[in-house]
Amino acid sequence: MKCKKLAKNLLLFTFKTQKEISMTFCRVEEFYESPLKRLVGQKFDMFTFLDQQMNDKGEIDYFSYWTGFNIPGDSVLKWCELHLQELTPLEHELINNITSKVDVTKPFYIIGAKEKDANTLDHEIAHALYYLNKLYALQMTKAIYNFYKKDRKNYVKIVKALKEMGYNERVIKDEVQAYMSTSTKKELLGKFGISLDNKETNAVRNEFRKVLAKYNTFKK
Repeated sequence: MKCKKLAKNLLLFTFKTQKEISMTFCRVEEFYESPLKRLVGQKFDMFTFLDQQMNDKGEIDYFSYWTGFNIPGDSVLKWCELHLQELTPLEHELINNITSKVDVTKPFYIIGAKEKDANTLDHEIAHALYYLNKLYALQMTKAIYNFYKKDRKNYVKIVKALKEMGYNERVIKDEVQAYMSTSTKKELLGKFGISLDNKETNAVRNEFRKVLAKYNTFKK
């Protein structure tokens, strides 16, 4: 695990393997935004996490499916307070980096991606900006509203798909702005069934992308 300070209140964690990133972030991420009531905002050990994520066939795709992670500082601190006495070695390293590199008494954000995964990194930065930068959040809220008004059919598609992917209801708008500002044409079509063949959809997507490009000035 490598930790880089992108801003005074934003930490980027990068990893060489999918195994390491998912094992590091799985519990704190699900504490923040899991759709599962037994996990979100709750104290739980790794056995409970596995039990909740595994289907009746013994299959669990969590560790291979999620390639990027993002958590606001207040959720990190709440999770840490509940789990401080039972952190895994990777979680210990994560928390030690956080407490040594940012002022945890002020708003902060952490994001994670695999090394050289630029698209995922931009997606996670979009989440951080939505939380940390009020002007960015305001402009993205306007873009979301325009999406709903001008291209409602595709707006409904992406919201429905995000819920089916396992996102908590309260982070849906944040995910809309992150996916619309960073997804390729192929990803929009494959994940959400959104085609860019019409002018309205293209215009909506471009609005999201322009806002992110304006504020994503971090040296990665």
